[in-house]
Amino acid sequence: MDQNDPFLENEKNLLSPFFKEESNKQPPQVEETKGYTPLIDGFKYDLSRSTPESKFLDSLQDSKAGPKEILPSKKRQKNASKKGSLKFCRRLCKIVVPLLERESFSTKIFLFFTDLMATLVGHIGANLSNRERFKTVSKVVFHRIWKKHRELLACTHHNKICLVTQAEWDSFFGKEGFIKELEKNTTELKEIVDLIDFRDDLDRNIFQHMFKNSLFILNTVFVNTVIYCDLVKDVKFVEGIPNYESFTLMAIEPWLCKHYNHAKEKFALECCNKCKICRSTTVPADFILRLHQARERLDRVKEFYQGLNQPDLIDVTDEQVYTVFSFWGAQLAS
Repeated sequence: MDQNDPFLENEKNLLSPFFKEESNKQPPQVEETKGYTPLIDGFKYDLSRSTPESKFLDSLQDSKAGPKEILPSKKRQKNASKKGSLKFCRRLCKIVVPLLERESFSTKIFLFFTDLMATLVGHIGANLSNRERFKTVSKVVFHRIWKKHRELLACTHHNKICLVTQAEWDSFFGKEGFIKELEKNTTELKEIVDLIDFRDDLDRNIFQHMFKNSLFILNTVFVNTVIYCDLVKDVKFVEGIPNYESFTLMAIEPWLCKHYNHAKEKFALECCNKCKICRSTTVPADFILRLHQARERLDRVKEFYQGLNQPDLIDVTDEQVYTVFSFWGAQLAS
């Protein structure tokens, strides 16, 4: 095997996520900042007593000011804000599912994925007997997961749905939630395992663990490449969701979803310090610091895709596919 092969040079970044201990339920721990004090509610309201005379004067002022503008109710505003997550995920489904059904970006992604898995299989002393079938079945599994996502959010199935829940968001973007959806495809997973010749049951178990982790990396690659090479170009859609960037942030940091107030379009401790999101006991003591670090990571992701000149997904090159996988392999390993 050629030691100067660029695939092998950066293999460490691609392989390292598969040999790390899993930590899905909590975001990475960081050192707590000394002297941090959560926001507190320091507002007091001094309401003056209403009198008949004051009401009469108010009515005169209102008549001079002309007819009042009719504003939408708070309830309507709240529902409109909440639907941002639903619109964001529906649009992703609308792009991802068709991409998987035609020969374009997805073909190159799964070809690279198959080569990567063949390398991983070689590392444990096993052998992949049929690469073409492995690629096809892997794509079928991934396709089924995203078709299920699309059906879950469709109005025909849930006409009253207005918000993507934490569990649903995690199945889209989180490692634990995605793997739970993956494990429901028992027939296809068995076929994938049967395509590999293992030395013993230990190697078989190691491979199953690696396959699930690697398909999650593929999901991260696929979703974020769609966001930054396709969805971002739909200016009307992006501008139609005021908190669009919050959703792109939660796509790479899905643990933030449970700390987000969809109605007020703000994260915990940046909101009001009075709602159930701000006052939740699950908010980490150093949440503000972690949120800041998450935003820095989002900036790095945006900078990376800008460096690719945001190519059309149909015209993406093999080199760009390799670069994207290498980037996300390093991100998920850190």
